[in-house]
Amino acid sequence: MKTSVVFFFLCTLSIFAQKSELSGKVVDADQNFPLEYATISVIDAETKETVNGGVTNIQGEFNFKVPKGLYNLKVEYISFETKMFENIDLTSNKNMGTIKLGFEAADLDEVVVTAETTTVDVRLDKKIYNIGKDLTTSGASITDALENVPSVTVDVEGEISLRGNENVRILINGKPSAIAGFGSTDVLQQLPADAIDRVEVITSPSARYDAEGTAGILNIILKRDKTLGFNGSVKASVGTPLNQGLSVNANARTDKFNIFTNLGYTKRKPDGNAYFENEFLSSTSAFDKVIEERDYRRNRKSFNANIGSTYFINDTTQVTLSYFTRFGDDEDRTFNETTRFISSSLDSRTLRTEEEFEDENSHQIALNFEKKYSRDGHKLTADVQFSIDNEETDNFIQENQYFPNSENIADEKLIENSDEKDFLVQADYVLPMGEAQFEAGFRGSYKNDKTDYVLFQKDMNNDYAIDESVSNIFDYDRNITAVYSQYGNKFGDFSFLLGLRFEHTQLKGETTPYGDISDIEDLVGEDVELNFDKKFKGFSQQLTLLMSYLKTKM
Repeated sequence: MKTSVVFFFLCTLSIFAQKSELSGKVVDADQNFPLEYATISVIDAETKETVNGGVTNIQGEFNFKVPKGLYNLKVEYISFETKMFENIDLTSNKNMGTIKLGFEAADLDEVVVTAETTTVDVRLDKKIYNIGKDLTTSGASITDALENVPSVTVDVEGEISLRGNENVRILINGKPSAIAGFGSTDVLQQLPADAIDRVEVITSPSARYDAEGTAGILNIILKRDKTLGFNGSVKASVGTPLNQGLSVNANARTDKFNIFTNLGYTKRKPDGNAYFENEFLSSTSAFDKVIEERDYRRNRKSFNANIGSTYFINDTTQVTLSYFTRFGDDEDRTFNETTRFISSSLDSRTLRTEEEFEDENSHQIALNFEKKYSRDGHKLTADVQFSIDNEETDNFIQENQYFPNSENIADEKLIENSDEKDFLVQADYVLPMGEAQFEAGFRGSYKNDKTDYVLFQKDMNNDYAIDESVSNIFDYDRNITAVYSQYGNKFGDFSFLLGLRFEHTQLKGETTPYGDISDIEDLVGEDVELNFDKKFKGFSQQLTLLMSYLKTKM
């Protein structure tokens, strides 16, 4: 009896051990992109029953173990053709190699729905969050999706901060873009969240990036629609306080061309109020208690449009030309009532009114070239981009005391016009070498910002007059030319990234005062240097280390 049991147990182990491994990779036949979440089914050739299966990973790869035998393999991906491989002999391990799927022109008879969740991939110099499709992003905007990214916060005004620091640099597809806004992120509230492919949080920028943003870099990678024919979406939103929005996204794709457009309009009135009560226990303050009550009235409207086209020279080479424009019209009013006390007795009460009217328009034209090679990830990209941003701001400030007596304390008008021009030329080369990867590139960023700042104050005749002591025109240039190279590799559980960057930077400023320079010098009591031209150049090195067990997926 014992012998039979042992014999049966050994036979069972032998049967379970007789398994073969079936593996492969699924890619888009048109551009050789890996197809993540492609459905793989391993079917018994005799019974036609599915014995194993699942979906491909982010690299488009699959790997299954099945008992030795004869099987059929079915590969499916929505809007792509289905491929069936019959009578595969799995008496030993079998690698199907690279399976290429072409677009399916015929109508779909059925749709296979698979759940997509946000995943995170930890790399040497960044964390990559692949935005999934769930209830938190469905129908939401890009800023809504960013709220779900760890360490990233978005306030009620749409301002983005990283780890509590608002000095964060925002890139679109690895480049500064008018889509991310020149000092404003309103456009990100109009683009749908499902336009995002992934978000890269870069807290320790490598040699590839300029030294900007003390908090780090947020690189938002937008999706490229690969579906043949015409497709699009319309999104409308209504909220209270008044928050209306309309966005239209359309895409038309043929074998050689892809034409896309994004249109967005928003109108918001994010009114609010605040209350501050400060008590001073030391004698350094003239008051014992100060109470401030603020009332905010805001009215903001904006329109943006992005249109472009991609020409596919061949299966591995493409050129994209795009144009982006944005118009914004903001009106902000703040009423600040301040009450001051001395020894619990009312000392004074004032009302300060601030009104700000801002008109902004941005324009950007961009040309992108991309060449992919046979090896996955081996590519050359080049970009040329020119942007113009004009912003005109009118501020009116008035402060009146109405207790213990009526008195006008301040009555000012500030007009500020800013014209910003940015020219960018960039080229990047990436060469994977097994576990290792080599990168090299060039980047030229040339910016001119001209600001006309004029302060008016009411004179004795109750007329506005220019305050020439502070009114000026400031012309600023920032020119950065850089080349970089970096190499990363992995040895077992240990990874490293070594980078080298040479950068030449010119900072040039010229100030033209409205008044006489000698009058300004007499006012401050010393000589004033209004212009500067500084140049910096040098190498910077970076070494980043990481243990591979930190690389996780959620």
